[in-house]
Amino acid sequence: MAKIVAIEKVNEMVEAVRTAAKNEDGTEKYKVSEEKIAEVVENAINAINTCEGVNANKDINAEVNKAMTALNKIKEDDEAFYNLQKDSVTKLLDIYTCEESSLNKLVPGSELKYIETPDIQSALQEGISNIWKATTAEEVDKAEKDAEASVINATKAYVEYLLGVVYENGVETTVYENNVEVGKVQLYLPKTKYDFFLGQIRNAESCKDAISEYEYVLNRNLALEEQSLKTLEELKAYYEEKITDDYVSTAYTYTNNKAEFDKAIADSKEVINAATDLKAVEKAYEEAKAIMENVATDSEINSAYNELNTKYYTALRNTNVESEDVELSSKKYINVKEIYNEIRVNKGNIQASKTKTELKNTLEEAERVTVKATRAYVKELLNSIRGFNNDKYLAETDYGTALNLIETKNDVQVIINAYHDAYNARNDVSTTPDAGTEVTPGEDGTVTE
Repeated sequence: MAKIVAIEKVNEMVEAVRTAAKNEDGTEKYKVSEEKIAEVVENAINAINTCEGVNANKDINAEVNKAMTALNKIKEDDEAFYNLQKDSVTKLLDIYTCEESSLNKLVPGSELKYIETPDIQSALQEGISNIWKATTAEEVDKAEKDAEASVINATKAYVEYLLGVVYENGVETTVYENNVEVGKVQLYLPKTKYDFFLGQIRNAESCKDAISEYEYVLNRNLALEEQSLKTLEELKAYYEEKITDDYVSTAYTYTNNKAEFDKAIADSKEVINAATDLKAVEKAYEEAKAIMENVATDSEINSAYNELNTKYYTALRNTNVESEDVELSSKKYINVKEIYNEIRVNKGNIQASKTKTELKNTLEEAERVTVKATRAYVKELLNSIRGFNNDKYLAETDYGTALNLIETKNDVQVIINAYHDAYNARNDVSTTPDAGTEVTPGEDGTVTE
């Protein structure tokens, strides 16, 4: 009988622990550590059932007290963890929803506060949910930090979107002259200013910083030099003059490309003049700058030729052709007609390049044809010494090694060296390179013993 009563007391304590974890309406307040409770109850019942003899009642009471202490500890731990979660959630809400919070302000031109916009609200709620899902203090701490980062990122993304709307659509602003309203004008954010504020928002470390950057643009009324330009024609004229001023001081760098420079100036102005609204003028100016930036300067043209010269022509200029033909062996590779003709064409094409794009493509083509011409000529030389030739014999293995390098490498020095190595690897025809046996050349150049 005493054992039954003791077990009932333990079960009553279990219910007390569960009741403490509920709200007054019976809903769950916090999670109960059921696995820990089950372990305590199981141990208590097993211990109580083993109590026998004259000290049985004393031993039973001791086990009941032990179980009560353990269950009470579980209750205290569960309550403490719940309070940790609650404090973490409260901290988040205090940061982002208090009256002083930057997220608690109305979005300009909207009836919603920043914190009420879908993505920011979703980030906050998801963070809170993850805190309640946590099962350890470490997980609570991580969930809280992740929630803060998520809210900041959501705010930055939303503010970036708002800045993009301003950039695309502009802001209608009242124009005054002598303190008298004379009309309204749509002001636009220049690309350079947009890029600057976009960078500031993306690098912001708090919601407040991100929002401040965006609202600065609005509160300063864009603070643009262009805001005094009220008509489309005035803005076009301003940018046409600006594109000239921006680049005319660098005209001396286009001495060999003056015609293209002048054409680019004209094309740039034409692009600006074709704009049909204020926003289009801003974009046209960016396009005009791109046109100007693409004109190849004298130094860029010279650098391209020097690059080709250093990378390919130096080896051709400094290396003699290996040959038993005295006249041919006195020649540098660069003097070989097939190669020299390509080099002359390459130089002319590079000097005639008008734009950076054309210059880049011309340089790539010049590199390609130089390698191609060198490869073709050197391959012809290699084939001329294959097998038996002028009392010399080139082994097929040496021929194959050289041919592979010539056909696969794009470095002219490597191509030339491959042939030279093969040329110098030839053996006297009286002995084969492998066995050292006497050989006799056939009519087709092959060698037999």
